[in-house]
Amino acid sequence: MDQAKAQLGPNAIALRNDAGEFKSAKQLAMTLADQGIKLDALFINAGVAKFAPLEAVDEALWDETFNVNVKGAYFAIQALLPLLNQGAAIVLNGSINAHIGMPAASVYAASKAALISLAKNLSSELIGRGTPRARAGPAQRR
Repeated sequence: MDQAKAQLGPNAIALRNDAGEFKSAKQLAMTLADQGIKLDALFINAGVAKFAPLEAVDEALWDETFNVNVKGAYFAIQALLPLLNQGAAIVLNGSINAHIGMPAASVYAASKAALISLAKNLSSELIGRGTPRARAGPAQRR
């Protein structure tokens, strides 16, 4: 992180955040707010992509995937929403796996389908408040 920050220049900040931990999203928002930082965009890109056939999936794989891919995204948006400038964008990174069947991808695909549904619903919810919109990218609008 120090190397990336140095390459980006003196105005860059580097913060570590656990995308699957509720408290981490709140802490990230507090740290940014304390520094007076407002955001023009929020790109939710963290994700777990572990694949296993149905009979090999255990609760730990399910929880890790959904905690990061869905729960983490949801609460990061909730925590960071007050820091978004008017007209800011929220981008959620979905996957084609939410639309096609692929062996051993059931948990990952279900989490990405939930994320795409979240984008559609938040777009509808946030547009009426005059706040930024979440939207599914072109591949997710099927």
